[in-house]
Amino acid sequence: MRRKMTSRHWARTLQVMKLTHLALPILLCSLLFSLLFSLPVFASITVVSTRTEKSAAHHATFIELKKEVVLPGAPATEISYLTDIRFGYEVGKPSQIENYAIVQWIRGCMFSSEYTDGHVDKDLSITRKHFGKTIVFQHKDWQIDSDSTDPIYSSDPTHGRFAFLRWNADKSILDADNANVYAKLKPPHGSVFVTDMPGSGFLASGTGRRDGTAQNASLQYITCLFKTSGLPTTTTPQGTGIDRTKSLWCVNWDHQFVWNFEVGRMSQPAVIDPVCDVVP
Repeated sequence: MRRKMTSRHWARTLQVMKLTHLALPILLCSLLFSLLFSLPVFASITVVSTRTEKSAAHHATFIELKKEVVLPGAPATEISYLTDIRFGYEVGKPSQIENYAIVQWIRGCMFSSEYTDGHVDKDLSITRKHFGKTIVFQHKDWQIDSDSTDPIYSSDPTHGRFAFLRWNADKSILDADNANVYAKLKPPHGSVFVTDMPGSGFLASGTGRRDGTAQNASLQYITCLFKTSGLPTTTTPQGTGIDRTKSLWCVNWDHQFVWNFEVGRMSQPAVIDPVCDVVP
């Protein structure tokens, strides 16, 4: 279950790892975690759950995989937690691919936490690139999940609006590990998909359930398929000019992994953590 990361995935990983106040062990752990994608034999990756949804009317598919990753030499309890998704659609012929586009909304935050003097301290110090700016990784309300002002999820300012669509020779497979990238090579068929894998949740440098610093994810997403003709070429984080009710199909998913210092294990809350509403 390894992932050959595209430049977009590397960018997303590095954006999450730009920590301004976290301890050095967190950064080192994060960098080691990034390396496992290019050196998969050095890590143990377990898929703990899968979810698949389909829209027969629009020939679209969504796949979600929850994963646990243990780095080499790390204790079995020192685990990184991931959510790996693929959202794909199929059209009759390759020339119709760009008639459709995927837009993603995001809500919540990523934050670090430590157990100090009987209570948990939470810190909004993780950053990301959003609409061309480096911001604290915090979205109090639903916002477009895009690095640039183009709302299309697969877009890249240099290589075009559909640059990071992916495809496989076998169009029935959404294999992210060995997929071709649309910007480099166009498919001979009409089946393409996008992937996302937000920054992991984990506890670093801990020797006990209340030791160390945790990186936590408290994020919710809505990923939708649109006709490209109904989308603006540029928008705002709030999605100016985009009417979600005009989407062809949408899927809700989340990436929520928050370390519970009281019980010494990772939790998966059903709601956004209150720290995501705090002014950093």
